[in-house]
Amino acid sequence: MISVAEYRRLHNKRTTFQDAYQKFLKKYSLAEVGLEQDFARKLRDRSPGRKVEF
Repeated sequence: MISVAEYRRLHNKRTTFQDAYQKFLKKYSLAEVGLEQDFARKLRDRSPGRKVEF
């Protein structure tokens, strides 16, 4: 059993990363925080990774 306040806290819709990021971008420019426009594309490691044996 949980309190009403705890239930409401758990039941409320959480902000998605996309929504939070869009809100951030409306408030700050990427240049202002020291990031290049395409910084996210550079984050992903596109190497094939380790060899897996089945």
